[in-house]
Parts: sequence; structure tokens; C-alpha cells
Amino acid sequence: MVVDQIRNKLVLEKKSLLHNELIPHEKVSSRGINQLNNYIGNIQHDIILPSILICNKTNVIIDGHHRFHALKLLNIDLIPVSLIDYNSDLILTNERNSLSKKEIIDSAKNKNIFPPRT
Repeated sequence: MVVDQIRNKLVLEKKSLLHNELIPHEKVSSRGINQLNNYIGNIQHDIILPSILICNKTNVIIDGHHRFHALKLLNIDLIPVSLIDYNSDLILTNERNSLSKKEIIDSAKNKNIFPPRT
């Protein structure tokens, strides 16, 4: 119940966006993308992947970089996304919250991509 309440506060909208509307903030491993593509290629056509979490104000990808790149490689133009309130105090950037949300957003906008799993 509590998880649903938190989700309702954070997830503002669900929709599909063109892949060029999304802004990554971290690099991905080619191994991770290959594993995801193999997984997608070996299952039935009725695949369900979790949506990619993006900041509702900036379209910066918060979670789902490997899914984003895998879908892009598969020439899928419309990407399922969940727009979240990234400025919410309920969201931490990492365990120590040592990287500010502003740093992440600014870095993504300036195409200064962080290492994987930053």
C-alpha cells in the first residue's frame, strides 16, 4: 500500500516518446545491451519491458539506459516512458546522495555522460 502511494506521488504520467526526445546521463556496457537484445530476441512477440523513467521537466533518463539503447538498436522509435517528479525528496541519486540531481541533469544536457551505474 505504501509503495503504491509513493508511486502515485512520483509517477506523473505514462506515455511513449520518440527515442531522440530522451536524454541519457550515463554510459552503458555493450555486454548489457547484447544480453538484453538476446533476451528480447528469444521470447515471444508479446514482450513487456518496464518503462524507462525520465525526469518530467527535462526528459533526462533516470533509469533504463540499457533498455533505451537496446530498443534504439532494434529500431524501435517510440519508447515507453514514465515521467517522474525527479525533484521529489523521495528520490535519492545514490545510497549516499553524493551526486546532486542538478549535476546529473546539467551533465546530461551538456552531453557529459557519467560512467555506467553512477
